[in-house]
Amino acid sequence: MPDQASSGVQALDEIVVTAQKRSQNLRDVPLSVSATSGEALRAVTASGDDIRVLSGRIPNLNAESTFGRVYPRFYIRGLGNSDFTLNASQPVAMYYDEVVLENSVLKGMPAFDLERIEVLRGPQGSLWGKNATAGAIHLVSRKPTQETEGYGRVSYGRFNSYNLEAALGGAVAQDTLSARVSVLYQHRDPWVKNIVTGNKLDGYDDLAFRAQLLWTPMAKFDALFQVYGRSLDGSSTLFNGRGVDAQYGVLPFNKYNIALESDHQSDQKVHERGVTLNATYDLGGAKLTSISAYVDGDMFSVGDIDGSPRPALINTTKVDKLQQFTQEVRLASDSGGPLSWQVGGHYFEEWLRYANLTANNTFQTADGQPGFGAYQKARQQSRSAAVFGQITYSLTDSLKVTGGLRYTADKVDFSQDSSSFTPKASDLTAVPNFTTDPFYRAGERGPGPWFLPRYSAEGGKWRKLTWDGSLAYRLNDAVNLYGRVARGYHAGVITGQAMFDPLQKAGPETVTSYEAGAKIQGFDRRLTANLSVFKYIYDDMQLVAYNRTGNGVDRISLINAKGGKGHGFEFEGTLIVTSELKVSANLGYVDTKISGPTLIADPRAAGAQLDITGQPFPFASKWTGSVSAEYAHALDDDATVFLATDWSYRGDENFSLTSGVQPDLRGEGYWEGGARAGYRFKQSEISVWARNITDVSRLTSAVTVNGYAGVFTNPRTYGVQLSTRF
Repeated sequence: MPDQASSGVQALDEIVVTAQKRSQNLRDVPLSVSATSGEALRAVTASGDDIRVLSGRIPNLNAESTFGRVYPRFYIRGLGNSDFTLNASQPVAMYYDEVVLENSVLKGMPAFDLERIEVLRGPQGSLWGKNATAGAIHLVSRKPTQETEGYGRVSYGRFNSYNLEAALGGAVAQDTLSARVSVLYQHRDPWVKNIVTGNKLDGYDDLAFRAQLLWTPMAKFDALFQVYGRSLDGSSTLFNGRGVDAQYGVLPFNKYNIALESDHQSDQKVHERGVTLNATYDLGGAKLTSISAYVDGDMFSVGDIDGSPRPALINTTKVDKLQQFTQEVRLASDSGGPLSWQVGGHYFEEWLRYANLTANNTFQTADGQPGFGAYQKARQQSRSAAVFGQITYSLTDSLKVTGGLRYTADKVDFSQDSSSFTPKASDLTAVPNFTTDPFYRAGERGPGPWFLPRYSAEGGKWRKLTWDGSLAYRLNDAVNLYGRVARGYHAGVITGQAMFDPLQKAGPETVTSYEAGAKIQGFDRRLTANLSVFKYIYDDMQLVAYNRTGNGVDRISLINAKGGKGHGFEFEGTLIVTSELKVSANLGYVDTKISGPTLIADPRAAGAQLDITGQPFPFASKWTGSVSAEYAHALDDDATVFLATDWSYRGDENFSLTSGVQPDLRGEGYWEGGARAGYRFKQSEISVWARNITDVSRLTSAVTVNGYAGVFTNPRTYGVQLSTRF
């Protein structure tokens, strides 16, 4: 609970983070970090929203997906990658309890029973390292304690949606063994009407769990064992297409209605499992930490991506092997004395196998039969090894200097089989079965005797030394200042997006970032305010662009732009105005530009090229921000009534590098708000809530793949929630 200030008004809690792989007060960390508590996250996810709810609520953080509740793509300070292939590698790293989740399918793991979420902005060149050129998102779960504690939360709302979340922990053996078990179950009925069939689409059932054992046999040693999993049975993203149909007229381009020829071409099933062992040993003057983790998952997803009531373009994907192993060992000094340091090593290995099938009626032949189908079976093995170190020295009681280095070696091997075929009529009206239908069976070297079979393989090795350095100066008890420069690196990428062209390969990208900031605390700790300004320069920036072929087909290409640059600022502030009112506000600004000359195919004319120099990065909203307020009035010592509201803003953004000549691939800025009101008594709470209370409808993403299809904001939802803790 917050401390009591000298004024008699409660003070804000001190925020402890692990942004530098050791527990520190947020005010003492010399880089731009946002920390959101698990309690604050639960307040805005009563309707079942996933991790993308952070978009706009954290300054200069954006998130979107064209895969529904899996495969979120994050952008920090405008830096990210809109690549949606199954082996895509993103420059925003995600960690769950210090374990990197590399593949974007794994990044959809639900966020529940968390102590906090940390968002580290800017390249994390030394301690976090792998694929963190833009920054890192770190989810920190609540750990077992010897005290018996837990909570339960039940929420019910519109579209027959309900969320059940609970956790229970405590001692198993006095002073030596404790445990904690957490579970989350989310459900929503289908709510989007398909005007072709009259039925509704876009529901889900999402179950996740985590079990932990903390063993402390002696004061110097502890080991935390975690096992967790997820099972999702729901819908992939529904693509709303624009245009006019001969039978249905103008297509319904809104989030509540859609025109698809079938109700069974937006199914999605995902499974994820993981185990982690985190062990620490106090050597006296230094602590040795070992983190071992294994994660695997699988996914089946089908989507009608042309967004029309005709069987034009159906894409089916199956990830049947997704495994990763990570091992980190580090040795860190204790916090005593003017000098602190840590050194370590990290190893990552991933095995990925997936199949992708597209049945396409865009090239319909004269006799009216489907004209083209494509099959792809891809395999990838990637490895990364790194050694790193960081040292901090207190030059004076008020001034500290920090420097870090990381040397990384990456290796990727990618291969794929691809074939073309003439689809059967049923291929466009039913979900293909990769297992039982002999048409889709695939051997080790291709799917069968159809035309244009091709086998392709490519590999790459990259090595890089990255670094960061910072100065932290405590001006007085209320103000901490810092400056930081960092160099980040993202390994090369190989992809097979164009199934019958040579494999596409983009080289490594690097970014150099400069930032300075102030972290302020005042008014008897009733006010906190963090401000940072930054500038960065990108070299060989990896980008995804649309190329249009001579027959009018949109083909996705992976390129290295010459570079890019950006600058901006972030502000975060919280103020306890009175004993009954607390307000918070965040604001982020970033201005990005692609350096040139950077040429892509001009979508207006086959064979022509377009120089995109000066265009903003994809999904780089110039402005993001949020405001929130809570008023709580105590009725007596055990009861309180409260009213709260929160609003987030996501500014205008380009969805694609061709947005300069395709306005449909541009999103308009919008505000999205929520509200809660309720009654707290002792350790329990009952409340009513509403999300997207103005029912704003804006595009959050869009694609052009032989037609236009957009993805909308969530609908207005509302309901009631009951929670208790002990």
